[in-house]
Amino acid sequence: MTGSSRRTLGLIAALALFAVGNAHAATQPATPPDAAVKARTLSAAQRAAMAKDLARFAPVRADIIVFGDTKEITEFGAAVADTLRQAGWRPKLWPIARGIAYGVVGVPIFANGAGDDKAVEAAAALETDLRTARITAKKFQSFPEDTVMKEQFEAAWNEADVADVRLFVGLKPE
Repeated sequence: MTGSSRRTLGLIAALALFAVGNAHAATQPATPPDAAVKARTLSAAQRAAMAKDLARFAPVRADIIVFGDTKEITEFGAAVADTLRQAGWRPKLWPIARGIAYGVVGVPIFANGAGDDKAVEAAAALETDLRTARITAKKFQSFPEDTVMKEQFEAAWNEADVADVRLFVGLKPE
């Protein structure tokens, strides 16, 4: 196993810890098919409030990694991207649509480890705003180098435009 493969597995393991650490999600059965899942939504008022609050960090660059290929996950990822765009951020969606969410539950958020304090503050504000909207979100330590993203999205990856904030959209907790 190469060092980069170990880092990829390490990232997946860290994200899985978010799922395990979420006591409510850990006690619930597996997520049912889309038809039975009440979709996460952001109302127009919630989007406006988030955009107003997060505009102070614009033009933060944000990667939104969407894990899984369910309608609920992809539509919620797009809604978050639209909200960040309204705030003047520069979001980019990165779908990992392989039918599974690698154990990612909720919305884990990271700041760029090579970034400045603004990235850390923006990530924390995003966590607060999502939680205010009753979305399960948690800010974690900063993400390190980008070998995982480079490996996952080879042709589309641009090392000159690394995000300040990275968030993952996984399964909705029950």
